[in-house]
Amino acid sequence: AKFITTSGVGLGSPKCASDGSLYWLEGRPQEAGRQVVCRRAAPGEKGASARGGVDVSPAGTNVRTRVHEYGGAADLLGPSGNGVIYSDFKDQRLYWAKNDGSVVALTPPEAYEKDTLYRFADAVLDVTRNRLICIREDHTNPKPTEVVNAICAVALDGSGKAEVLVSGKDFFAAPRLSPDGKKLAYICWSHPNMPWDSTQLFVADVDAKTGKVPKAGKALSEGKGVSVLQPAWSPNGELHFVADNSGWWNLYKQGADGKIVNLYAKDAEFSGAAPGWGL
Repeated sequence: AKFITTSGVGLGSPKCASDGSLYWLEGRPQEAGRQVVCRRAAPGEKGASARGGVDVSPAGTNVRTRVHEYGGAADLLGPSGNGVIYSDFKDQRLYWAKNDGSVVALTPPEAYEKDTLYRFADAVLDVTRNRLICIREDHTNPKPTEVVNAICAVALDGSGKAEVLVSGKDFFAAPRLSPDGKKLAYICWSHPNMPWDSTQLFVADVDAKTGKVPKAGKALSEGKGVSVLQPAWSPNGELHFVADNSGWWNLYKQGADGKIVNLYAKDAEFSGAAPGWGL
């Protein structure tokens, strides 16, 4: 049994950098399940594995988050393809491993002393404001009913500066910044709902001067028995998402005119495996 469970390597979370480099996350049973960010090795590059990859996250790091307990979305590529930003499972802090070999603690002990006080996941870059936007889970009160979810901005300069942008729901997921940086789309839901039961999709304005989100924004879904997930902006600023209005997770788009259309109405799922279980 040990041979069966430790002989394979799990692959997931594929990403493509602006220069075409391929990155992915490996789960290594031989290393106690450690999660490692890898990059496709260049021709002739030394240290490539049998899978053709080289490690990008530092040795000994376990790239994993415990947000929502199920975790997921624990890493993203750095600005302009400069390394990888990730959550380390040991302390649940954010780090930026750069291409020059340096590692910057984005949420250092100077910002808050206790490890695992906060958990971070599902981040996107806001390069113009030199920050990332992510889900933050506040465990100041560790009682499960008192844990606080919010959408938070974290500075990329290593100062540990963090600012809550959106709060007020039990759970948040998938904060997605529009290409022009003016709007933030996100998913939220509250007890007793689960994300595959009923969620809401909001689109909020981001203040051009302060970077704050002054209002929750416009709800594109009412959250009444409809699950909306996986928002994503196209390069021209159109918002896409999946929703099960028909009983099937179909792909929808909100165009520049504000109208929402089903791109391909079909009794089939367009949401990937087990939508909503992880970030």
